[in-house]
Amino acid sequence: MYYVAGRRTSLVPVAWACASSFLLLGAVGCNRGPHTVPVSGRVTYEGEPVGANPKAMFPASISFLPTQSGEGAPLRPASCVIDSEGKYELSSFSANDGVQPGEYNVVIVSILSGPTLLEPNKPEVWEIPQRYGRPGDSGLKVTIPDQRARLTFDFDLEP
Repeated sequence: MYYVAGRRTSLVPVAWACASSFLLLGAVGCNRGPHTVPVSGRVTYEGEPVGANPKAMFPASISFLPTQSGEGAPLRPASCVIDSEGKYELSSFSANDGVQPGEYNVVIVSILSGPTLLEPNKPEVWEIPQRYGRPGDSGLKVTIPDQRARLTFDFDLEP
């Protein structure tokens, strides 16, 4: 027992709160989620890095979208922003954790300009052909094997 502002108070609730917090943090830290494989690479279009245009409306992005569900649990998409050098490192559950083993369609989006609140009818202008932004049309597919070693996938997009 101790006294706060003239009142007698017990430390038991405080101790329980602290113990519960440590147990919860420990459990969360131990549960890393499903197995993922680190995946990184570089995206270029006609030899130039995608995402390098500083005037782009949005940052360029890459996503791996599952073509089928995994055993026991559905596969989760992986995505990230492509940096100004065209480099990327995919995330599924936490930053840069990678991709679950399985088959994926790859989607790459890089929009330089498009509709805004002031110009709602302004057309989209893409840095790359729009087909790369549609899973069925991109023509980009990858298979992530069940392994621990980092994988690198470089994509040199064509007109």
